[in-house]
Amino acid sequence: MNQWKKIAGIDCIVEEGNDSSAFVFLHGYGADAYDLYPLHEFFSFSGTWYFPNGILLIDLGYGMQGRAWFPITIAEKLQEALISGDWSAVENFSPDGLEEAREKLNQFLDNLPQTYEELVLAGFSQGAMLALEIFLHRKTLPKKLLLFSGTLLKKQEWDSLAREKKDFHFFQSHGINDVLLPFFAAQKLNELLNEAGMIGKLHSFPEGHTIPSSLLEPVNKYLNYEDI
Repeated sequence: MNQWKKIAGIDCIVEEGNDSSAFVFLHGYGADAYDLYPLHEFFSFSGTWYFPNGILLIDLGYGMQGRAWFPITIAEKLQEALISGDWSAVENFSPDGLEEAREKLNQFLDNLPQTYEELVLAGFSQGAMLALEIFLHRKTLPKKLLLFSGTLLKKQEWDSLAREKKDFHFFQSHGINDVLLPFFAAQKLNELLNEAGMIGKLHSFPEGHTIPSSLLEPVNKYLNYEDI
């Protein structure tokens, strides 16, 4: 049964499991902690789940609100890149608020019980960008990293930091028909991480900006070290 907790100032849904491992899952822009919560029933993970709420409250229009990790200042650059086909302005972009979000999530992770033998860090869309940003800067690394429908940012910095994480196995997925964050940008990110010495293939699927059921098998194999 889930419960809400506040950890390092961040509201979070916690689904208790065994005491040996923790899975922290970061949602995308405009969603909230509930968005990814149902996946805990399908992923092969028996530890405790943490679904933090984005640190920003945003207006979605029509009286609706959502959460975010950092402002979507990248939106204009994304639109320009999609029209022109030139992705360089996006892949070298450092979004406002990303470093602040990273610092707050690092505090969140540092305030989890220190008894966990294994930490899994995952994110979807904006949450994937933040998860990778946290991972690359963090000295105490999670055991596993899952990036769902993210994209390449901060190219030079991420490349340099990824080289310090050589031989780390990660999981990455992206929809071929993603109209929000295009597939070719995910390919660029995958190439950067692998060329830097990290290890992980890009799992593609025909749908768009989502986590389809077809990913359950490869995700669970990764979580169980079956594809390493």
